[in-house]
Amino acid sequence: MAIPAAGRPPPEVGRHPPTPAQPLDYSNLFKSSPTIPNLASSETANNGGNPSYGGSSSPMATSIPIKPIVYLHGEPTVRFEKKEVEVMIHHQDLTLAIVGKFSHGWPDIALLRNAIPKQCGLKAEVRIGLLCDRHVLIRCTIGEDFDTLMSRQTFEIKEKTRTYLMRTFKWDVSFNPAEESRFAYG
Repeated sequence: MAIPAAGRPPPEVGRHPPTPAQPLDYSNLFKSSPTIPNLASSETANNGGNPSYGGSSSPMATSIPIKPIVYLHGEPTVRFEKKEVEVMIHHQDLTLAIVGKFSHGWPDIALLRNAIPKQCGLKAEVRIGLLCDRHVLIRCTIGEDFDTLMSRQTFEIKEKTRTYLMRTFKWDVSFNPAEESRFAYG
């Protein structure tokens, strides 16, 4: 076998011709319906009547059509109308969502799921998930808990040997963990 000057074997090395057992056309695997199905009811059916972590307990009011991928400056992009984004935000229970930011270390997510409702004085169930290293997404189910979390600039989350400072701000569609929040605290 001859090796080209770049040090790599020719591209045909290691490739085998397709056999009759291997399908040549994979397009059938990617065919789908023209709209996104009602995720809430399918998730509920698959989980024995309980909605999954990412879903909502109420059915999606409107289906959103599958969008084509367009390329903007060489990057694949999907564009949504403002109304479609609002439907998705409502469906994912993000209308009462808050971001908690830990600037100087953060505890394990399991500890946060137990500590935040107790130590912040929340009354109803909240769903807490990790967004990235220092940010957690707190999805409140009632407005009173949302108001409680937004009424103070910081909360101290206590562990056995350490205390972590958590700042809270309202989740926004344009949330970027690399940037500071655009919202003022008051």
